[in-house]
Amino acid sequence: MVAGTARTKTSTVYKPSVIRKYEEALRCLVLPAIEAVPVATLSRGDVQRLVDEQAAERTPEHARKALVALRVAVRDGVLASNPSEGVTAPAASAEERPARVLAPEEVGAIIDAAEADDARLGRSFGGPLFALLFGAGLRLGEALALPWGVDGLGLEEGVVRVRRSLDRVRGPVSGTFQFVEPKTRKSRRDVPIGPSDIARLRRHRLATGRPSDGVLVFADERGLPVTPNGRPRRAFERAVRDAGLEQPLPRLHDLRHAYGSAMLAAGVSLHAVADLMGHNGPELLMRRYGHAYSDEVAGAALALERFREARIATGSATGDTTAKVTPLQIDG
Repeated sequence: MVAGTARTKTSTVYKPSVIRKYEEALRCLVLPAIEAVPVATLSRGDVQRLVDEQAAERTPEHARKALVALRVAVRDGVLASNPSEGVTAPAASAEERPARVLAPEEVGAIIDAAEADDARLGRSFGGPLFALLFGAGLRLGEALALPWGVDGLGLEEGVVRVRRSLDRVRGPVSGTFQFVEPKTRKSRRDVPIGPSDIARLRRHRLATGRPSDGVLVFADERGLPVTPNGRPRRAFERAVRDAGLEQPLPRLHDLRHAYGSAMLAAGVSLHAVADLMGHNGPELLMRRYGHAYSDEVAGAALALERFREARIATGSATGDTTAKVTPLQIDG
């Protein structure tokens, strides 16, 4: 993977963050468990026991990571046979963190709290960053790699052009955070943003000294990339605390999750949202973001009652007491 000879299913090189994830799983989960066993002698039973032990001693998530790391090794030809074939990965346990679906009003409270925090610190950072993550559905690394101008954040057109991402680990030679290719080919995309977000980002540009095109939208005092796991996450944690959100507390990536859920709730088609978020298709989109808001669930019975009454009234007005129901047309 590091050399670029082992590639992804779409023949692209692995991102540094993905390489680190697999290496961590192999070194910390797989190798200590199998010890000095020749890989050619591994059987399906060996792999199943490894997965089951990781689930019991750690968590189902650790077990799934160990299994994925082995399967990647098999796919890229490191192992001649496939000892992971037929091995079942454990499902998520009740103790694993549930999905957090942020409603738009909760996101608004986070952004307001972040702007208040920015004012207290005498800077412009958290408020516009979190607004952009929610307003364009960006990954954090994509937002931190954005430059001003037509090659990145184009305020005149109201478009975010995602062309690169910021790695979360400093380069071993340069000592700075490196720009890398987006996660997938579909991640290279143009995302429109709304007028309120454009206005907020215009204020951010003014507040940061009207930087010229090509300069990073979110940078440190020297104009260099900020530490991804540093300032953004600390600012988000303070904003969540000040917004008074209930448990389970959201993570920073949940702003992207909220974008997908809100887009679907607003009636945007599955395929359109998949393109806007850089997903390869609508299937993954529905699994990750197709959650119902709590108010939709709570109001479901009333919505059904109103639907029934409307259909009965329509049938009575036309003299058709059977009130035939037209099948729903579902996009995608």
